Amino acid sequence: MLKGFVNSFGEPVIEIIVLSSDEQANPIEGIIDTGFNGYISLPQEIIRGLSWIFVGTEEYELANGEIVEEEIYLGKVVFDHEPKYVIGLSNRSTDLLIGTKLLKNKILTIDFKNNEVTVEK
Repeated sequence: MLKGFVNSFGEPVIEIIVLSSDEQANPIEGIIDTGFNGYISLPQEIIRGLSWIFVGTEEYELANGEIVEEEIYLGKVVFDHEPKYVIGLSNRSTDLLIGTKLLKNKILTIDFKNNEVTVEK
C-alpha cells in the first residue's frame, strides 16, 4: 500500500520511484491526475535526464482544449513496490503526473477531509 497526502491545492500526491536507464532510483512526488489516462507525465528536463528510450512524438488534448505535441519515452518506474515498464510523456510543467493507466487494478482512496491518499492492491 502507498500512502500520500492532499496538498494545499487540493491535489492528491504520492511518491513514485522513477528509474534511470542505468537503474538509479529517483523518488519523486507525483500528482495523481484522474483526467490523464496514460501512465506518467514528467517535466522535460527530468525525463531527458533519465536517458529513457525516445519513441517519438504524439499529439494530446489538454483539459483546456489546446492540442500539444509532446515527446514519448519508454522507461521504468517502481509503483506500489512493483517495477513496471511505462510509456512516459514529457510535459512543459514542473509537475510529475500519475495517470490512470498506472492505477489499473488498484484501489485509490482520496480522503479530502483528512488530507490522506492511499493506493492499495
